[in-house]
Amino acid sequence: MSNKKIKDMPENQRPRERWVEHGPKALLDSELIALFLRNGNQNESVIEVAENLLREIGGIEELKHASIGKLTNIRGIGKAKAILLLAAFELVDRVNPKKKKKILTPTTISKPHHCFKLMKDRLEGLKQEHFYVISLDVKNQVLSIDEVFKGILDATLVHPREIFGFAVKHSAAGIICVHNHPSGNVTPSVHDIEMTKALVKASKMMQISLIDHIIIGKDDYTSLKTYGCI
Repeated sequence: MSNKKIKDMPENQRPRERWVEHGPKALLDSELIALFLRNGNQNESVIEVAENLLREIGGIEELKHASIGKLTNIRGIGKAKAILLLAAFELVDRVNPKKKKKILTPTTISKPHHCFKLMKDRLEGLKQEHFYVISLDVKNQVLSIDEVFKGILDATLVHPREIFGFAVKHSAAGIICVHNHPSGNVTPSVHDIEMTKALVKASKMMQISLIDHIIIGKDDYTSLKTYGCI
């Protein structure tokens, strides 16, 4: 049978019907994934595609951190399905209380180490690069912490206008940019240095200070300011 679909399965085995009858906790990880994938390929049912996906990726936890490219290399997973799966995790992240935790008392950043302590728990151990902008008032107190980008950092994806857009939104006097190196090595890459120089130019045009750009690794960090780039 080609392009096998959930509707071709016996009714009592269909994930959607099992959800209705027994609740979501009764479904296996592969069955939940199958609800997103909807159909299989020429040789495999959608459940088999989902099971193969989990084997190739290494489990549901690894799926969260997979790239679109890695997913589309798996049989039966096209770009649209890969994006749909990752979108589900992104929605969960956005409603995660940890992500929405507010700064209840003013936090002042006067040294790079203060920024490292503030952002360490958010960024250490992640398997993708995450780029944040911290907006500060004239006393270097934190106004907001915003995630700008998640994935492979690229100048075409992380643009100064997006970064300073958050600063304008929060009426910030200055910003600190922060991103992680999943490898744990905090040595700035050529791209990190080029990006920082571009941000310096943009900060002068916007008249919003770029106070620092911090790279966080495993129990360590680098300040691009002390590195001589700002």
